[in-house]
Amino acid sequence: MIQTITQTAEVIAGMLTENTGRHILDSGGNSGRHWQQQQGMTAADFAARPSATIHEYGYLNIDLFHYLTDVLYYEPEADAAFQEWAAARPDDGWLQLMEEYAEDAELGHELKFTENSYNHESSLSQVIQYTVYLDHDQHLRVLLQIHGGADVRGGYTRPRVFSMPEEYALFTEYATVRCTGESEHSWDWSISEWIDTEGRSASDFDLYDISEKARASELGYLPCPECGAKLEAWASHCI
Repeated sequence: MIQTITQTAEVIAGMLTENTGRHILDSGGNSGRHWQQQQGMTAADFAARPSATIHEYGYLNIDLFHYLTDVLYYEPEADAAFQEWAAARPDDGWLQLMEEYAEDAELGHELKFTENSYNHESSLSQVIQYTVYLDHDQHLRVLLQIHGGADVRGGYTRPRVFSMPEEYALFTEYATVRCTGESEHSWDWSISEWIDTEGRSASDFDLYDISEKARASELGYLPCPECGAKLEAWASHCI
């Protein structure tokens, strides 16, 4: 968890509450979209949330605010340059603008790739879409959008420019689930599989199965499969 509210945290909090619109075909109803549910929240509010949670139906949820503030650094000058460039092309969509800006040879940019977290297995609390590129000084930059709407095909924020330490930093998801008892039972989530404390694949660790048994027993929490103590989760980057 971040200890102070940085400019990066403020920008990301603004993106998480940005009005990304509504559409009659959305499944979000009148108030079911992320940006609606998070209205009025500040960076301090987002920072106070846990970095990861376990849903009662047995899936891991990595909090996007913590995930992004842990690895990104807002670049105001680079962001201002992109916004000025994009303003001259008001009829083009954001994704087109992101990619064309990132590969603009006249600006000295080099496009690396574009990714959407919806296209692979992800435990993030919201979908992100981003374009990674090198600027004219060979600095690694990322144009980031956050999905705030209901239908994943639309409802993305205005892109903002950040730097990050490694080009695949936003592809890496890492979290730990452990019991709150006196034992050291824990399981790590890395990209798409559970790993035990010995670093071995733990395919038999199934949060959904644990949640089914918890509901049947009316426990009110998800129990550790080894000792029965309550499970908790937290997340961090592993790059």
